[in-house]
Amino acid sequence: MKKSILLAGLLFATTNIYAQGAGKVIIGASFGTGSGKTEVTGHENANINFDSTTTIFTLGYTLSDTQRIILSHETIKQELEGYTLFNMKEPDNTGINLDFQYLLPAGQVKPYALIGLGSYKFDGSGSGSSDGSELSGLSFNYGIGLLFELSKNVELETSYRGKIINWQDIEYSGGQKSEMSTNVSHVTLGLNVLF
Repeated sequence: MKKSILLAGLLFATTNIYAQGAGKVIIGASFGTGSGKTEVTGHENANINFDSTTTIFTLGYTLSDTQRIILSHETIKQELEGYTLFNMKEPDNTGINLDFQYLLPAGQVKPYALIGLGSYKFDGSGSGSSDGSELSGLSFNYGIGLLFELSKNVELETSYRGKIINWQDIEYSGGQKSEMSTNVSHVTLGLNVLF
């Protein structure tokens, strides 16, 4: 009897979740501008401030009206002024993110918060290191935003997004090492289509 009640309750909850917007696929693109700072400590020491732009392509899935899982590919282009980082004037950071969005259902305008993790590559890192031309790093992602429902299947999205990327150690030919981290944030504007 208890098993039947539990099964019926689970079935009702699952049906209720799917009735509230679950099961939709999201495809989107966002563009943004912002700034950040890269810190290098160890064999070399530097604090490098930069302006940056970002391009984000997303593929997501609605778990309910208030919960989404978002997979995205992001390219961050740093614009260094008066400084070169590993002989790069404009290094790129490219990565894959997996984020969780929690939305507040508020009619046609929905505020949200996001949190997630990412895996990034720093292109052009190795002029003086033994790592070659790339470093890899893990990111912690956070942000807030607004979704504007333009129609049943189209959303305009604006957000403030930040991330902290901890890069692998930079190893030099003499055996020395440096640690590097990047803290960057952007204001973005994009469009999502739901299927």
